Amino acid sequence: MAYDRKVKYLDYMEGGTRVRGAGFVKLEARDGILRMELSVTGLHRTDTFARDVVLLSLIHI
Repeated sequence: MAYDRKVKYLDYMEGGTRVRGAGFVKLEARDGILRMELSVTGLHRTDTFARDVVLLSLIHI
């Protein structure tokens, strides 16, 4: 049974400078299944959450 878990924290940036934390992403791979949990905090009511997402994979053989 293969298992790998990563947690990456997100930053809120303005003009290339980190302003505050903005949430996290948890990635968990187990037996060929990838589970992703995304939590974003600090959005204003007028903000939209529509964003492009790019997932890259490095395959280890």
